[in-house]
Amino acid sequence: MGAVGTGHIEKMPTGIPGLDEMLEGGIPVPSSVLISGETGSGKTTLCMQYLFKGAELGERGIYFMALSEPAELMLRFISTYEFVDHRHFGTLIRYVDLGEVIERGDEDEILELMDRGRIDIVQVDLTRCGGFTEAMKIASLAWDRGLMVANHGFTTYINVAAALHWLASIPNALICEFVAEEQTNLREFITRQKFRARDGFLDVPQDPGLGVELDEDAIGRYRVA
Repeated sequence: MGAVGTGHIEKMPTGIPGLDEMLEGGIPVPSSVLISGETGSGKTTLCMQYLFKGAELGERGIYFMALSEPAELMLRFISTYEFVDHRHFGTLIRYVDLGEVIERGDEDEILELMDRGRIDIVQVDLTRCGGFTEAMKIASLAWDRGLMVANHGFTTYINVAAALHWLASIPNALICEFVAEEQTNLREFITRQKFRARDGFLDVPQDPGLGVELDEDAIGRYRVA
């Protein structure tokens, strides 16, 4: 066991200089830790350091990815860090691309993530899983297992509108992933309707269809082909 005892609380060191001292030994075992921050603030790097420190101590780790860019790109990026020991890839540390699994629509793989992987929250990207029909199937599988569901994707208000309708139609919706920052340029221009969070909530569109209308002039300005 790689965790160390500190009084009555067992802790796992993160391997990050200074952080373990601040945490008085590391992260409590067992525990769930939410790491949040802006893009580029180092969330993924911190998690990688923790996983590799655990592997160094003989602990197994699994990292679920739900990224827009290919998983190979992220793995190539983290491989540049000194703390990365390539011997642990595929042995003590395993990477699973949730987006790839859901995009393939392989029900057996999705069930394996829920049943064997023991994930707590099923995060679905409607633009990658096959649309509303597949998203409803995944939500139903999650409901049968007592799992909560969230959306993934906020790049445009089209995606946000679709996610809001989907989440409002299922019984096990947890939250709607949404970036409150209003300077994410593209999404502010391509639809006439804008979404604003108020007190942590978003309104579900009430107009026909998804409830958003494309701004054809703006789309024309951004069109590349």
